[in-house]
Order: sequence, then C-alpha cells, then structure tokens
Amino acid sequence: MPQEKFILTSKEELQSLIQDAVTVAVLQIYLPQKIVDPLPSYLNVAQACEYLKIAKSTLYSFTQKRDIPFMKKGKKLYFSKIELETWIVEGKKNKRHNYEPRREF
Repeated sequence: MPQEKFILTSKEELQSLIQDAVTVAVLQIYLPQKIVDPLPSYLNVAQACEYLKIAKSTLYSFTQKRDIPFMKKGKKLYFSKIELETWIVEGKKNKRHNYEPRREF
C-alpha cells in the first residue's frame, strides 16, 4: 500500500497558491498570443512564390512585364511583403473599378 504524503500549509498560503494559479490560467487564456510571422519583410523568389501561392514562372513573368513591385540587387530579386499586399489589394480594386459593360451600338 503506497504511503500517503500530506503537505501542511496555512489557510493564507493555500489561498495565495490558488489565486496565483488562477491568475496565470486567466492570463494565458485572455491575453493575445504573440503571432510570429515566419516570413521576413523582404522576400526572395521562393518566399514570394510561397506567399502569393504562385509558380516561379508566373512570378518571373510578372517581373518581366513590370506588373509586380520588386527590387533587384545584383542578380537577385527581392519583394517587399507590404508592397505585395498593396499590389494584391490594388489589383482587386482595379478590376472592379475598371469594369465597363459592353455597349451595343
């Protein structure tokens, strides 16, 4: 038969332990967790493709046509994440606002 162990504490110590445990639990639930973005502010080609969910050939086509914002340092291409987000949003806006229905003559 296992031996039972008892811990003696005062009422105040027990209340303090319980209060501390509840405080920690509440803070863990209600405080927003820090979201860690795995991608840096400036993306290379592979990261930009992953971020935009497009193929490398599509990305290179966009850069060749100057359709997408990019920077070139030597032979390497870099993409600002903020500029890519803006490019995506502006592309959606342009498609909506530039739409003109066909007119019949």
